[in-house]
Order: sequence, then structure tokens, then C-alpha cells
Amino acid sequence: MTNPMRGEASFEADGETYVITMNADALMMAENITGKPISTILALFDSGAHLGMTAALAWSGTYRQYAIPYDEMADRVLRWGVPMVREAVSKAMQHAWPEKEEEEANPPKRGRRKAAAGTG
Repeated sequence: MTNPMRGEASFEADGETYVITMNADALMMAENITGKPISTILALFDSGAHLGMTAALAWSGTYRQYAIPYDEMADRVLRWGVPMVREAVSKAMQHAWPEKEEEEANPPKRGRRKAAAGTG
């Protein structure tokens, strides 16, 4: 069972439910294993063209619970299905760091209304 409030998402593979947890620790692990900053990892992951970043993020999000060796993760991701793993990683990251709702740039003060634009 996953807890979205903890940045978790799951997928089914090999007859098991795998939970991916995307937290700051997982992102630091991905940086350490790839030698790249998180901004580069996420850009490559978002491009959809880099299996290595998908494997790195999947590994870092599952390692604490499953202790899968990193050198096995790319093969597992291919066997499980890249789209399914990418979707679970994406969901976990969205749960961990939801986008903030856009707020009005300059909200009116309490009890005041913005004046209509124009020269009056």
C-alpha cells in the first residue's frame, strides 16, 4: 500500500508490488550513483530518451526497501516495462513535490478592490 503524502507510488512486476519512494534521500542517491546533479537527471528523465536516468531514479526510490543492486536495475526496468516504471517514478515525484497552485501575483488587501484600468 502506498502513501502519496510520503512521495510513494507503486507498480506490479514479477508477481510483486514494488513501492517507489521519491524523497530527498532518493534524489541524493540518484545524484551519487550517476555523478550528475539532480537538475540534469530530471531533464534527461523528462526527455524520455534516457533509460539510465529512469533506472537511476527507480533504483534510488526502491533501494531502501528492496536492496536491488544498481547494476541489475536497467535490466529489470527493461523486463518490467519502461513505460510502467517511468509512470510510477513520475507519480512518486508528483506526490513528493506537488506543483503549487498559482496564486494571484498581487492580491488585493482585505476589504479593498483593485481599481479599474484606464485614465478615468
